[in-house]
Amino acid sequence: MTQPSTPVVTVLTAPGEPEPPGMDALRSRAEVRFACDEQTLRDTLPGTDVMMVTDFRTEALEAAWESADKLQWIHATSAGVDALMFPALIHSDVVVTNARGIFDRTIAEYVLCTILMFAKDFPGSIRLQMKHQWKHRDTERAEGKQVLVVGAGSIGRQIGRLVSAAGLNAHGIARTPRHDDPDFVAVHGNDDLFEQLGHAD
Repeated sequence: MTQPSTPVVTVLTAPGEPEPPGMDALRSRAEVRFACDEQTLRDTLPGTDVMMVTDFRTEALEAAWESADKLQWIHATSAGVDALMFPALIHSDVVVTNARGIFDRTIAEYVLCTILMFAKDFPGSIRLQMKHQWKHRDTERAEGKQVLVVGAGSIGRQIGRLVSAAGLNAHGIARTPRHDDPDFVAVHGNDDLFEQLGHAD
């Protein structure tokens, strides 16, 4: 009885990007290779069964595609994969998956944090703190402000929920307008973007 071969996983990162976490656990189950540009990808792709792509805007995969002789699955660690797709990949049998849903809450927290950072002038507070100065000053209220979320998918929806919970009015932009969305005051169509920008704080 022949032993099953060890799967080969190639991880494509941006040049200078650190190794993603969790690679040690993977090394016990697969041969793990790393690439960061077209040339290193050409060297590592032959024999690769699975690819993990952290640099989802790279053009290296398309340039090195002819070296992919065994590739069955590409997983992008981003929510979107549009920038990764090219005609040869689209027309191949290679399965492409993404990390949709993984970053929704984290990005929404970042957006709310940024809104509050500007409303409360955190950069100014930090500058004063570094000078060991106490100075009373007024800041803006975030409550009641108009937030425009461009893209009302899973990330945008979580942003809408979180900023609404903080008392802001969330409007969304999506392909299809809708006025009965539970996470937005309203979702406007793409054609309304410039008009809605004028209403947003």
